[in-house]
Parts: sequence; structure tokens; C-alpha cells
Amino acid sequence: MGRFISGCVAGSLLTIVALAMFAGLLSSGAERQLIDDWRRIQPGMNRDTVLQTLGKPTCDMKLGDGFPAWAETSVPDDYYKSHSLLVFYVPAPGPQLLLVYLDEDGNVSFVSSTYT
Repeated sequence: MGRFISGCVAGSLLTIVALAMFAGLLSSGAERQLIDDWRRIQPGMNRDTVLQTLGKPTCDMKLGDGFPAWAETSVPDDYYKSHSLLVFYVPAPGPQLLLVYLDEDGNVSFVSSTYT
């Protein structure tokens, strides 16, 4: 009886580990897809095209809102006064933030990324 119980516990643990690994593979596929899609973003694309391609951003900083300190250090002085910023969070590999800067007309000015 003891072996049966030990076998059930071990089997359950292996199943949980396998499911966790499988779920990790699924999420990394979605994360990889987001990174691949982000790499297709080109200067001049409009905001709507970016959102259709990448989905809802983690953070959407509107023109004139100001950037967080980490974003301000990666762009020229006062850049936030004339640009907005879309941020997409990718938990793995990294984690990292995918950044899309938009000009006053809502078109992509440039893209960048940073590790968190």
C-alpha cells in the first residue's frame, strides 16, 4: 500500500512539473511572437497599425504626459514633449520592455527596447 501511495504522489508531481513546463513553452511562444511582430514595426507606421500588430500596450504614455525616468534617459532632452510612447512588457527572455515612440502625428518615430 505504501508503494502505491508513493507512486501516486510521484506520478502527480511529475504531471504537475510536465504541465508547468508545457505552459511555459506556450507562453514563451506568445512572447516570441510579440518580439517578432515588434521587429516588423517601421518608422512612419501609424499608431493604429502598431496596435493592430502588437495588441494592447502595457503602458500608453500620451503626448506631453512625460516619460518615466528610465525612458527619459534613453532619448534626447525634452523628447517626451513632442512624442508619445507605447510600452509592451515581455516577461521572458529577459524580462524586457519593447518601446515604440510616436511623433506628434501618431506615426512611429523609432523603436527601442530595454531590459528591466
